[in-house]
Amino acid sequence: MLEFAMPPNYVERGLYSITAGKEVRTFSIADPTDRKFLRNFLQFDANDSGAYILTATTHRFQKDASGNAVQGDVGDSMTYDILRYDDQGQLKETNHLDLHLHPIRFGVFPNGDFLVLGIDDVNLTPQAAILHSDGSLRAYVDLWNEIPSNDALAATVSKGFGQGSELMKLSIGLGSYRIEHTPTGLALFRYGISNKIILVTSSGAISTVTPQIPKGYTVDSLVESDKRWLLRVDGPDSGSDAKFQIFEFRSDDGTLVGAMNTAPAPSSGFACERDGEFRLMHWVDKKPYLETAKPQ
Repeated sequence: MLEFAMPPNYVERGLYSITAGKEVRTFSIADPTDRKFLRNFLQFDANDSGAYILTATTHRFQKDASGNAVQGDVGDSMTYDILRYDDQGQLKETNHLDLHLHPIRFGVFPNGDFLVLGIDDVNLTPQAAILHSDGSLRAYVDLWNEIPSNDALAATVSKGFGQGSELMKLSIGLGSYRIEHTPTGLALFRYGISNKIILVTSSGAISTVTPQIPKGYTVDSLVESDKRWLLRVDGPDSGSDAKFQIFEFRSDDGTLVGAMNTAPAPSSGFACERDGEFRLMHWVDKKPYLETAKPQ
C-alpha cells in the first residue's frame, strides 16, 4: 500500500494499492452520516485479510457570529475507529475502539487482532492494548519497562512545542515509535532515536532485541518478510539513498547474519519479501515504477 500527501494543499492524505494485475485501488474514508462530524485519517496497516485505517472523528469547525472558526461543545465527541477494507478498496467493517486512551500507533496481527499504542486519558501515561478484531479490549500489555518515562518522551519533542499541553507533547514523543510486522508478530521501535526493538506476539508476550548494526547507523524500518528478519538501517548521511542498507539479523540475540546487495535499486525502495522475492518502488527518469527483485 502507498500513502501520498494530496494536492492542492498537501495536508490531506490518499491511500492506494496496486494489484498483481497492475490495477490501482483507492481507499477513501467515508464521512459519518451526521455532517456535524469529520473523520480524519491517522494511520494505516494491512495483512492478508485486507487493509486497515485508524481514524479519529471530531466535530467540524463552525463559525460564530463574528465569523471566527469555533469547534463548539466538543465534550467527549472524539471517537476512534479502525476501518477494514477488502483488496478492492471497498469498506467492509467499521470497528469502534472503546478505550480510555488516545491511540497514537496501531498494528494488525496475522489473526486479525490489533495492537494499539496510545496515551491513557486519565493518568496521561503511555499505554498499550491488544484488541479483538471487532475493536473490543482483549488485554492491556505491560510495556512499562520498555517505554521511556513521561519526562523522557517529552524531552524528545522539538522546543517549538514547549508551550503545548502535556498530552500533545506525550503524543508527539510516542509518535516517534513505529509498529511493523515480523515473522512472529509485531515490533515497536523508535525511529532515529534508539536501536532497541520491542517484539510483541498476539498472545501479549514481550521480548526485546538490539540488533548489532554498524556504529553510526540507526534503525529505519523492518522490511517485512515471511521467513526471516530484515532490517533497513540509515547511515550518518540520512539524506542519501545510498546510505540505506538492508541487513538480515537474528531475532534472539541481534546478531547480524549479513548485508544485502540491492544494486542498482536503492535499499530505501524495498517494501517486503515473499518466498525470496522482493517488491520495491524504484524511481527511473523521475517516474515511479513497481518492480520485483532478488538481491544477493
